[in-house]
Amino acid sequence: MQGQAGAPGFIPGLKLSERFYREAVRPLLDRHFPGLRYAAGLLGPGSEALGFDTARSTDHDWGPRLMLFLPARSPVAAPRIIDQLRRSLPHRFLGFPVDFGPPEPDGARLMAPTDIGPVDHRVTVTTVEQFLQDRLAVASVERLDPIDWLLFSEQALLEVTAGAVFHDGIGSLSRARDVLAYYPHDVWLYLLAAQWMRVSQQESFVGRAGEVGDELGSAVIAADLARDLMRLAFLLERRYAPYSKWLGTAFSRQ
Repeated sequence: MQGQAGAPGFIPGLKLSERFYREAVRPLLDRHFPGLRYAAGLLGPGSEALGFDTARSTDHDWGPRLMLFLPARSPVAAPRIIDQLRRSLPHRFLGFPVDFGPPEPDGARLMAPTDIGPVDHRVTVTTVEQFLQDRLAVASVERLDPIDWLLFSEQALLEVTAGAVFHDGIGSLSRARDVLAYYPHDVWLYLLAAQWMRVSQQESFVGRAGEVGDELGSAVIAADLARDLMRLAFLLERRYAPYSKWLGTAFSRQ
């Protein structure tokens, strides 16, 4: 969005999402669906949900967007809310397009400036159960066992517990995030042991490769070890590590 005449300056996506909810979406929900119980926030994939977005992030899946979570048996169906927002939201918020174009071949959606017709917004309406199913392949976190935890992708756990909840009128979203905040103690100890084992299995190879003149191989192994030690640091700090794109950024902020 930067570098274009009249384009707004960059705003961190979480801040943009919270303002979009409080100033644009919430007043419409209060007006058209008084008494509706729901939660609102920005979770899931996306650099802004992790707090790592920059102006570069605006080129895909970024903009005024948020998630609404309804109770499993909400008296108001999701399509009614989506349709009402399509008819009532402004086409722009803080200078950013609220409309998004159709999915690109890779599935990404880009902001699409327009002033015509209903707003093709990115306010998704779901339930906590469906969100957990989509991200972790479980509908509830009430009775997780160690195998469940070991099957979860660490990135998926981070996406569920990072981001921000702006309002929780149903309680279940915050409870689920509390349960998933970090690995249980026994699982944490197992992962620590496994990570130390990864380090021990390769640490001697840096010198061994160098002994036979394989400087390239030695450097590659050293880089692998550096990554494993960084991931070990996340475990010691009891923080979920992001995938490789953001590993160094997150590590520098510990």
